[in-house]
Amino acid sequence: MKDKTDEARIAKTERKRTKKKVEEKEEEKDLIKIRMVEEMVSRRFHKYLKVFEKKDSERVLTRKL
Repeated sequence: MKDKTDEARIAKTERKRTKKKVEEKEEEKDLIKIRMVEEMVSRRFHKYLKVFEKKDSERVLTRKL
Protein backbone atom coordinates (compact mmCIF):
# COMPACT_ATOMS: atom_id res chain seq x y z
CA MET A 1 0.00 0.00 0.00
CA LYS A 2 2.78 2.40 0.92
CA ASP A 3 4.62 1.76 -2.35
CA LYS A 4 1.57 2.76 -4.41
CA THR A 5 1.12 6.03 -2.55
CA ASP A 6 4.82 6.82 -2.94
CA GLU A 7 4.64 6.06 -6.65
CA ALA A 8 1.54 8.21 -7.01
CA ARG A 9 3.23 11.08 -5.18
CA ILE A 10 6.34 10.78 -7.34
CA ALA A 11 4.25 10.65 -10.51
CA LYS A 12 2.29 13.73 -9.41
CA THR A 13 5.51 15.61 -8.70
CA GLU A 14 6.90 14.68 -12.11
CA ARG A 15 3.71 15.87 -13.83
CA LYS A 16 3.96 19.20 -12.00
CA ARG A 17 7.62 19.61 -13.01
CA THR A 18 6.85 18.77 -16.63
CA LYS A 19 3.90 21.16 -16.69
CA LYS A 20 6.04 23.92 -15.18
CA LYS A 21 8.79 23.37 -17.77
CA VAL A 22 6.26 23.51 -20.60
CA GLU A 23 4.76 26.73 -19.22
CA GLU A 24 8.23 28.28 -18.90
CA LYS A 25 9.05 27.38 -22.51
CA GLU A 26 5.75 28.87 -23.70
CA GLU A 27 6.42 32.07 -21.77
CA GLU A 28 9.89 32.25 -23.28
CA LYS A 29 8.44 31.84 -26.79
CA ASP A 30 5.89 34.58 -26.05
CA LEU A 31 8.64 36.93 -24.91
CA ILE A 32 10.61 36.26 -28.07
CA LYS A 33 7.53 37.01 -30.18
CA ILE A 34 6.92 40.22 -28.26
CA ARG A 35 10.51 41.32 -28.82
CA MET A 36 10.18 40.61 -32.54
CA VAL A 37 6.95 42.58 -32.78
CA GLU A 38 8.43 45.48 -30.85
CA GLU A 39 11.33 45.57 -33.29
CA MET A 40 8.99 45.60 -36.30
CA VAL A 41 6.56 48.21 -35.00
CA SER A 42 7.50 51.84 -34.70
CA ARG A 43 8.18 52.98 -31.13
CA ARG A 44 5.32 55.46 -31.15
CA PHE A 45 2.82 52.62 -31.61
CA HIS A 46 4.14 50.42 -28.78
CA LYS A 47 1.39 51.62 -26.45
CA TYR A 48 -1.10 49.83 -28.76
CA LEU A 49 0.71 46.47 -28.88
CA LYS A 50 -1.40 45.01 -26.10
CA VAL A 51 -4.50 45.29 -28.28
CA PHE A 52 -3.03 42.76 -30.68
CA GLU A 53 -1.92 40.13 -28.18
CA LYS A 54 -3.40 36.72 -28.81
CA LYS A 55 -5.18 36.38 -25.44
CA ASP A 56 -6.79 39.79 -25.68
CA SER A 57 -7.78 39.37 -29.31
CA GLU A 58 -9.56 36.07 -28.62
CA ARG A 59 -11.71 37.58 -25.89
CA VAL A 60 -15.14 38.74 -26.99
CA LEU A 61 -16.30 41.96 -25.43
CA THR A 62 -19.73 42.10 -23.86
CA ARG A 63 -22.19 44.33 -25.60
CA LYS A 64 -23.52 47.26 -23.68
CA LEU A 65 -27.00 48.48 -24.51
